Amino acid sequence: MSEAYNCLQRGKRLLGRGLNEQAVTELERAKELEPRRCSVLEELGRAYYNGGRTAEARIQFEEALEIDPTNPFARYALGLCLWRMGECKEALGQLRLAVAMEPENPVYRRELDRRERAAGRAGQA
Repeated sequence: MSEAYNCLQRGKRLLGRGLNEQAVTELERAKELEPRRCSVLEELGRAYYNGGRTAEARIQFEEALEIDPTNPFARYALGLCLWRMGECKEALGQLRLAVAMEPENPVYRRELDRRERAAGRAGQA
């Protein structure tokens, strides 16, 4: 197994325990070793997002989408970042794409429905 893989696995375990900053350390190391691996970018984005570092999370998900534009999780996560950053119209677009790519995913559908309702109440839909 590669060192990048080991760092990724340690980072995922730390994320699972809610230790976001410790996970960031492991996942940043994994990214240094494997800068174009979507799984690393996704997990690093999650760690940043969960730790309140939304702008940094956004960058990771955008990088993942540069590598693989058909990645539904990166679309979903980018949508959450954009929403948190107040870019609601763009967020809904990303969430809609995630649902279109993976229509059977109840998490994506539920989040899109929730955000569309909120946008409608705010007159942003």
